[in-house]
Amino acid sequence: MENETGWAKQDILDLFSRVSVAKSSGRSLNVVFKEMSQITNHKPNSIRNFYYNFLSLLNNSSSLREEYGIDPNGYKKVQFELFKAEEIDNLIATILIEYKKGKSVRKIINELSNGDRQKMLRYQNKYRSMVLNHRDKVEKIMTTLKEKNIDFYNPYENEKNKNQNVFVEGDIFSNMYRIMNEISMNDSINLNLALNLTKQMMDIIIERITEKAIPKKYEQMSFEDILNA
Repeated sequence: MENETGWAKQDILDLFSRVSVAKSSGRSLNVVFKEMSQITNHKPNSIRNFYYNFLSLLNNSSSLREEYGIDPNGYKKVQFELFKAEEIDNLIATILIEYKKGKSVRKIINELSNGDRQKMLRYQNKYRSMVLNHRDKVEKIMTTLKEKNIDFYNPYENEKNKNQNVFVEGDIFSNMYRIMNEISMNDSINLNLALNLTKQMMDIIIERITEKAIPKKYEQMSFEDILNA
């Protein structure tokens, strides 16, 4: 089989082992293909094509499955599941309500998904997408909650002060808490970024204590701004 595929058996086993770990941890397969590219000198796209072609061979050959000890059923593609409108409303409403009670977004999503990593990523991405790209829909959900006299968190509340030079105390800590919450949900944050974030937040606190104007660069700092700092 090595001669037919151009791959050594151990490299094939390594590829499928890495894919298995990536699937269980929620990592992208593209990362695995790039890792294997450095090991095998095959291009990532070629590795991707080989992976799916070999998976197809495994599905059709019991002798190949026995030879490599790979069960193709554990590597099937996860079907993309679309959100229903009601599911989106419930997701956003639940997060806004529970966040207001003091829970982190990460904890809320973990509870909603019952610890299922794939569901956590799915809920997390949908929540962020809705807040960033579908404000009209989120505001409609908030209006409904307000009409029902239900307390909730407004993810856009800090925008009230974007034209002011100084944050009120509550806005400072609200913004800091929001940023730290988003940081905690991102597995790719490195030490330098964390230290940079800490310094920036300390600068904000010092400026507030000394009653100086908050530097313009810190006003309404977004998660993307921090990542690019």
